[in-house]
This record gives sequence, structure tokens and C-alpha cells, in this order.
Amino acid sequence: MGQTAPDTDRAKQASPKYLKLSYTLRAVACLLLLCLYISLFAEGYSPDPLLITFIIVHTLIYPHVVYRLLRTREQDQIATLIDASLYGLTTGLTGLNPYLVAILITGNSMTNLATGGLSFFSKGLACQFLGAVAGFVYIGLEFRETLPLLSLIIASVSLLLYTSVLALSIFKINQVLLKNKKSLKRRGEELAHLNALALAVNRHLDLDSIMQAVMETFERIYPFESLFVVKYSLDHKSI
Repeated sequence: MGQTAPDTDRAKQASPKYLKLSYTLRAVACLLLLCLYISLFAEGYSPDPLLITFIIVHTLIYPHVVYRLLRTREQDQIATLIDASLYGLTTGLTGLNPYLVAILITGNSMTNLATGGLSFFSKGLACQFLGAVAGFVYIGLEFRETLPLLSLIIASVSLLLYTSVLALSIFKINQVLLKNKKSLKRRGEELAHLNALALAVNRHLDLDSIMQAVMETFERIYPFESLFVVKYSLDHKSI
């Protein structure tokens, strides 16, 4: 029989730990982006009110709202692609700097690979590209050959922190999977022992049933009060 609708919905729901992990990575990335924006502003980069509004919504509000709305892994993957678009938009809004582009692509691509493999990684790159194009359309294509020292430091430390959080999360997941694997192996061994015991019992029960039928047949053919069954060994060493 197939699953009912409630059962199917329950099966599609992501575990609270998975959603918490996704929220942690998203919140950390947004806070690090906020620090990067602030470092650029401190060096004389003058944003307009619309850009300031976008930065506040993206870095301080967006990750918490998404965490409240997500229920399934499919929804989380859609949110991850939106993240990629927003990171690409950040690239366009802050100017085309090779180092900063590499930082943003590396961090987001690691998440996409861990989330959905090469196929999802490709989708993430496409979303980043579209986001960057949108940023360039808004402020114009500006090439930044260098970044302020503070921005370089923040970008480097941000990549280190983000990848560390991601690696630690993957390590914890692997530990849980290893623990579950050992538990399943142990249960499999226990079930194998129980199965061997059940087969042994069934063999004896089958023998009892066969002997009962044989005795009833003998009784109908040759009336008797008692019947003895003797086991005879061909090597003449036992009866």
C-alpha cells in the first residue's frame, strides 16, 4: 500500500538538525558579508539608500526569515540557490575584484557541492552569474584592481571561518552516519543470530510434525500401543 498524504509530507520534511545546520551556515555567511560591506564603507565607498536597505535586509533579516519558512530539503535547496544569486549580486554591487569574486564563488560553491553534488553546483554558478549581472546593471560595471587592506583581511578571515564551520558540520554529519552504520551492523548481526535460532527451532518442529504423521499412518496400518524410533548409524558405532 502507498503512503497517505500526511505520511508523504512527513517523509519530505527535513530534520530539525539539518535545518539548524543550514541556518547556521546562512547566518554566518550573511554576518561576514555585513562586515565586508562595512569595511568598504569605512574606506570611502558611498552606497545609496536603496543599497543600504538591501544590505540590512539581506544580512540581518533574510537568514532568520528563511529559517522560519523552511520545512523540506527541496525548499532549502531553493533558498541555497537564492543565496547564490545574492552572493553574485554582492559581487556586482561591490565592484569586480578578482580576489573578492574568488572568495564568494569558493564559499558558495563548497556549500552547493555538499548540498546537491555537481548538478546543484552548476545551478549555483549560474545563479551567481545572474546575480552579478544584476549588480553590474544597477551600479555599472566597475573593475576594482585592489581592495582596502581591512576588506582583504575581513574577506580572508571570512573564508577561513565559513569553510571551518562548513567542514565542522560535515564532520559531525559523518560521525552520525558512522555511528548509525555501526548500530545497523550490530543489529544485523543480532538478527542473523536470531534467524539461525529460528531456523533451528523450525527444523525441530518440522521433524516433530513428520514423525507424528508417520506414527499416525503406522497406527492405522498396524495397530499398536507404543512406537519407538531408533536412530541407527552406518558406521556401527552408535544406535
